[in-house]
Amino acid sequence: MNLLTRFTQEQLPLTRIEAFSDGVFAIIVTLLVLELKVPSLQDPRSASALGYQLLALVPQFLSWLISFVIVCKFWLKHHHILGLARHADYAMVWPNSLFLMGHAFIPFPIAPEIRRRLDALKQEMPVVPPSVHDRIKARYRDPAIVVSVLRVSGSSAGRA
Repeated sequence: MNLLTRFTQEQLPLTRIEAFSDGVFAIIVTLLVLELKVPSLQDPRSASALGYQLLALVPQFLSWLISFVIVCKFWLKHHHILGLARHADYAMVWPNSLFLMGHAFIPFPIAPEIRRRLDALKQEMPVVPPSVHDRIKARYRDPAIVVSVLRVSGSSAGRA
C-alpha cells in the first residue's frame, strides 16, 4: 500500500481525535492562566497594599478573560465540526493538528502584550501635586496606605 493511498483511505477512531483535541485545548487554557501572578507584598498585613496590587492585576485579568473566551469559542466550534464527521482519516488528522498548533501558540504573544500595555499604563499615570501628597501623608501613617492613596488619587486627578 503506498503512502498516498494510506493517507486517504485508512480510517481512524474519531473519539481519539476528539480526546486529543480536548487535551490540547485544556493545556492552552492552563497556559493562559499562568501569566496571572500572585502579588508580592512588603507588608502582608496591609489590606490597602493588597487591594492596590490586586487592582493593578485588572488589565492582566481582563486579557486572560478575553483570551479564555476566544479559546472556548474555538473549542465549541471545533466540537461542532467534529460532531458532523462520521469517521476520521489521515487527511482529517493533519489539518486538525495544524489548527491545534495555531491555538497552542495563543498564550505566547499574549504575555508580552500584557506587559507592554501595563508599562504604557504606568507611564500615563499622572504625578500627584505636592500639596495633595503632604495632606495624605499627614492623615495616614502607614506608608503602604500613603502609596495606595497617592496612586489612586493621582490617577483620578488626571481624569478630572
